[in-house]
Amino acid sequence: MLIDLLEVEDTKLQKLKEFTEAIFCVHLSTDSVGGNIISLIEEFKDKFSEITRIAVAGGGSYQTIAEIKEANVDIVTIGGAITKAPNIADAARKFREMI
Repeated sequence: MLIDLLEVEDTKLQKLKEFTEAIFCVHLSTDSVGGNIISLIEEFKDKFSEITRIAVAGGGSYQTIAEIKEANVDIVTIGGAITKAPNIADAARKFREMI
Protein backbone atom coordinates (compact mmCIF):
# COMPACT_ATOMS: atom_id res chain seq x y z
CA MET A 1 0.00 0.00 0.00
CA LEU A 2 1.22 3.49 -0.82
CA ILE A 3 -0.02 6.33 1.38
CA ASP A 4 0.20 9.74 -0.30
CA LEU A 5 1.08 12.38 2.27
CA LEU A 6 0.05 15.44 0.24
CA GLU A 7 -1.18 17.99 2.79
CA VAL A 8 -1.19 15.43 5.63
CA GLU A 9 -0.28 17.02 8.95
CA ASP A 10 2.27 15.41 11.25
CA THR A 11 -0.42 14.56 13.83
CA LYS A 12 -2.30 12.46 11.29
CA LEU A 13 0.92 10.88 10.07
CA GLN A 14 1.65 9.73 13.61
CA LYS A 15 -1.54 7.64 13.42
CA LEU A 16 -0.61 6.23 10.00
CA LYS A 17 2.76 4.93 11.18
CA GLU A 18 1.08 1.76 12.41
CA PHE A 19 0.96 0.62 8.77
CA THR A 20 4.55 -0.58 8.85
CA GLU A 21 4.36 -2.35 5.47
CA ALA A 22 3.12 0.78 3.69
CA ILE A 23 5.21 2.99 1.47
CA PHE A 24 4.80 6.63 2.45
CA CYS A 25 4.78 9.11 -0.42
CA VAL A 26 6.31 12.50 0.28
CA HIS A 27 4.45 14.72 -2.19
CA LEU A 28 5.29 18.28 -3.17
CA SER A 29 2.16 20.12 -4.24
CA THR A 30 2.26 22.02 -7.51
CA ASP A 31 0.76 24.89 -5.50
CA SER A 32 3.83 24.95 -3.26
CA VAL A 33 5.45 28.28 -4.03
CA GLY A 34 9.19 27.97 -3.67
CA GLY A 35 8.83 24.37 -2.52
CA ASN A 36 11.79 22.07 -2.79
CA ILE A 37 11.30 18.31 -3.04
CA ILE A 38 14.78 17.57 -1.68
CA SER A 39 14.15 19.66 1.45
CA LEU A 40 10.79 17.96 1.89
CA ILE A 41 12.38 14.51 1.72
CA GLU A 42 15.11 15.48 4.20
CA GLU A 43 12.59 17.02 6.60
CA PHE A 44 10.40 13.91 6.43
CA LYS A 45 13.34 11.60 7.09
CA ASP A 46 14.44 13.72 10.06
CA LYS A 47 10.97 13.76 11.63
CA PHE A 48 10.04 10.16 10.87
CA SER A 49 13.29 8.22 10.77
CA GLU A 50 11.47 5.02 11.68
CA ILE A 51 9.65 5.11 8.32
CA THR A 52 12.03 3.56 5.84
CA ARG A 53 9.87 2.87 2.78
CA ILE A 54 9.51 6.19 1.00
CA ALA A 55 8.16 7.29 -2.34
CA VAL A 56 8.33 10.79 -3.74
CA ALA A 57 6.01 12.73 -6.05
CA GLY A 58 6.05 16.28 -7.31
CA GLY A 59 9.09 18.33 -8.12
CA GLY A 60 10.76 15.66 -10.20
CA SER A 61 12.77 17.16 -13.03
CA TYR A 62 16.00 16.60 -14.92
CA GLN A 63 17.57 19.06 -12.47
CA THR A 64 16.38 17.31 -9.29
CA ILE A 65 16.48 13.63 -10.26
CA ALA A 66 20.11 13.08 -9.26
CA GLU A 67 19.46 14.46 -5.77
CA ILE A 68 16.25 12.44 -5.46
CA LYS A 69 18.21 9.34 -6.40
CA GLU A 70 20.82 10.16 -3.73
CA ALA A 71 18.01 10.52 -1.16
CA ASN A 72 17.55 6.75 -1.46
CA VAL A 73 13.78 6.60 -1.95
CA ASP A 74 11.97 3.48 -3.13
CA ILE A 75 9.69 5.01 -5.75
CA VAL A 76 9.92 8.20 -7.79
CA THR A 77 6.78 9.46 -9.50
CA ILE A 78 7.41 11.79 -12.41
CA GLY A 79 4.32 13.53 -13.70
CA GLY A 80 4.37 16.83 -15.52
CA ALA A 81 8.02 16.62 -16.51
CA ILE A 82 6.98 13.70 -18.71
CA THR A 83 3.35 14.38 -19.57
CA LYS A 84 3.99 18.01 -20.53
CA ALA A 85 7.18 17.29 -22.49
CA PRO A 86 7.17 17.88 -26.25
CA ASN A 87 8.09 14.20 -26.74
CA ILE A 88 6.62 12.12 -23.92
CA ALA A 89 8.38 8.88 -24.85
CA ASP A 90 11.79 10.55 -25.06
CA ALA A 91 11.25 12.26 -21.70
CA ALA A 92 10.23 8.98 -20.04
CA ARG A 93 13.27 7.20 -21.49
CA LYS A 94 15.60 9.95 -20.31
CA PHE A 95 14.25 9.74 -16.74
CA ARG A 96 14.58 5.95 -16.76
CA GLU A 97 18.22 6.28 -17.85
CA MET A 98 18.92 8.89 -15.19
CA ILE A 99 17.48 6.67 -12.47
